Amino acid sequence: MAVAERNPHDPRIRRTRLLIQDAFVRLLKAKNFDEISVQDISKEATINRATFYLHYTDKYALFECVAGSRFWAFMKQRGVEFNNGCPASLKVIISSVCEFLTMTHDAQCEKHRHIQPHMETALIAVLRQMLLEGLKIHPPAGQPSPEIVAATASSAIFGAAKEWASTRNRKPV
Repeated sequence: MAVAERNPHDPRIRRTRLLIQDAFVRLLKAKNFDEISVQDISKEATINRATFYLHYTDKYALFECVAGSRFWAFMKQRGVEFNNGCPASLKVIISSVCEFLTMTHDAQCEKHRHIQPHMETALIAVLRQMLLEGLKIHPPAGQPSPEIVAATASSAIFGAAKEWASTRNRKPV
């Protein structure tokens, strides 16, 4: 087990991850994703390459972490959460996902289009966690497990939002 996995709340681990993530974001602004190596990220973050691997398996895992963190922060900043007892919260989640996708669409110009599956993985994971938290507080009676409902709903929400975001002349959310 890597040191970083033992205690993710350790300030040293959090600081190192932030260094790595910030370096990666700076590099993404300047280079195509394919042109960025772990060595580039490590150099930019002023860390040893081995330290990078204590925190992330590869640059794709780092990308998913950064994308998921930004999406989670976006949702929290807007006060979006899922309370299974309130159907309106689901509507807010869906519209927020659509808004996030339209905001990031331009930022993910053609040079980053091939990493879209990693963005999807990250956002669906955040949605799943958000839904799961609400379902565990207010579990639906007689339904499949909260994990199955959260997994199914998060994929469906993201899929619908992605379709909406890619539609020309789309209607407002």
